[in-house]
Amino acid sequence: MPEEITELTAHLQQQSKKSLPKWEELPDIDLYMDQVIALMNRYLDNRTKDKMITPSMVNNYVKMKVMPAPVKKKYTREHLMYLIVICVLKQVMPLSSVETVLKDGLEQTEPAVFYGRFRELYGDAFRTAAEETISLTAAGASRTDAMLSLAMKAQAEQNLAEDLLEF
Repeated sequence: MPEEITELTAHLQQQSKKSLPKWEELPDIDLYMDQVIALMNRYLDNRTKDKMITPSMVNNYVKMKVMPAPVKKKYTREHLMYLIVICVLKQVMPLSSVETVLKDGLEQTEPAVFYGRFRELYGDAFRTAAEETISLTAAGASRTDAMLSLAMKAQAEQNLAEDLLEF
């Protein structure tokens, strides 16, 4: 059993380091759709349930006005920011709520600042969840209890996020 806890702790410590690319790491040159898709799938590998983004998904986000349209079929750093935020948040909230979050956030500040804060909160969430789970298992909780705790916390936080959108 102690070996399993050691392995689980090492895995959780690795997970606690998950992050998204910094604004400055996003390409500052305009990209075509195939380049965007390749880059986004690399950025989001192991970060979302779907793990894939397709051209039709991007086109639908534009059509639904969740993100701005490309300019002359080229996508900017700002488009990449939209796609990262959309792909992460759509895992836990409806696309209409993601649209509201983006709209509200970008009305308050510029895209680089909004994304920087989003990225920071993303990293904090993984660190906190991993640290709490490490503490649970160190205190003797089973792996099943740790999974249930994470799932229930995710459900509670998802509900609270939706409530805040309606508040």
